[in-house]
Amino acid sequence: PPNVEVLLNEINLLRSDPVGYAKKLEGLEGCYSTDGVFTPPGGGPPERTHEGWSSIQEAIEDLKNMEPMPQLTRLQGLEAAASEHAAYLGSGDGHFGHVGPAE
Repeated sequence: PPNVEVLLNEINLLRSDPVGYAKKLEGLEGCYSTDGVFTPPGGGPPERTHEGWSSIQEAIEDLKNMEPMPQLTRLQGLEAAASEHAAYLGSGDGHFGHVGPAE
């Protein structure tokens, strides 16, 4: 699973500087083949994507028109509730949705 801090830092980089993040994404164009395979910069296993480079181009255009937004912060109570709910959803009781068990 991804490191929560690394993921949050990446989201906050996008939120605080969307135009700068668009430039970062533009640098990934050479990592996509014409058949939608993404090879991470610096190596790593290639991954087939469903959308390919065109979806990244759409994101870049959207980011260029976005205003910066405040950064997100972690909230312990919300994180605990989300973890508990995810564990419930993965418990295999057959229920999957936004409502958890009655307490």
